[in-house]
Amino acid sequence: MSERLEELKNRVWKDACAYAESDEQSREGFSYTLSDYDYEWIIQQAERVEKLDYENKGLKHQSEQQGADIAVLEHENQRYKQALEFYADKKTYETNVTDQWEPVTPIFKDNGKIAREALEGED
Repeated sequence: MSERLEELKNRVWKDACAYAESDEQSREGFSYTLSDYDYEWIIQQAERVEKLDYENKGLKHQSEQQGADIAVLEHENQRYKQALEFYADKKTYETNVTDQWEPVTPIFKDNGKIAREALEGED
């Protein structure tokens, strides 16, 4: 608790009173009296709380949106990684010499398909 709030609590006057809840009912309670200076400070603090609450809700929404963006980027990174692993693998460039009429290397068979799919966002 702030020092200012502690001081205010010590300066406020507290008096017992009864409150009318309806024409037939009332309840016991307290009435509080404080200075204009303290009253203005309490109002400022309440307004500050409202402003901070509004900012907090905005930041929470922003954080949730960033979390969703991160998930999309992680998925995109995974696609790029898989494509790069294919092109980085030395076996991708080895020629199959068992079929002498039509030797095939995985890189020629792929013809850039994996890279295009990764860039287009397809799995």
